[in-house]
Amino acid sequence: MLSQLSMPRPLSQEAIHFFDWLGRQQPLIFEPSDLFWPHTEQLVHSFSAAPEAQRGLLPLLAALAVSGNRCEVPQEVLRLCREWDDRSQDDAILLSLARGNCTTEEVNELAERIALNKSNYHILWRAFRILRRFPMERAASFGLAILKQFPTPGQDQNQLAVSILTEYLNNRPRCLGDADVRRRLNLPEPV
Repeated sequence: MLSQLSMPRPLSQEAIHFFDWLGRQQPLIFEPSDLFWPHTEQLVHSFSAAPEAQRGLLPLLAALAVSGNRCEVPQEVLRLCREWDDRSQDDAILLSLARGNCTTEEVNELAERIALNKSNYHILWRAFRILRRFPMERAASFGLAILKQFPTPGQDQNQLAVSILTEYLNNRPRCLGDADVRRRLNLPEPV
């Protein structure tokens, strides 16, 4: 959808208000597939400058981050967003993970928040989509943090988390072809 829009650069205030309105619609039907949208940075800036006034941009930014766009929303803005509602908390978690300077402590905290989340399957899948643009070490760190949150084998949530992690790792072009790595992570053989 967005890749087909030819909009002037920079976006006008009317266009930003339109995207804010679009993001406020329930449910938001916007899941871009692998696209780079040149207006992402401007939307990040507009949202960061006035998050309360432009709440609708939050789900759009999360969707853009999932599609591979760089969305560096300041951490203090994301903390504010976590207080709004469940949907905003999910989006803030994803955008926190999408930050280039996310620390190991933050990754562990985000994994814990995802494990407590009612829609953890969906958010976990989206989180691994975001991690595609980062080095494998970051995804592995996040994967291990997630697996620590689901320690009891056999539960449906645990199997789901492991299957999402396995699918993500099988689709990575390198690293997990090594049987020793897979054994240490206690993952099934590749399919």
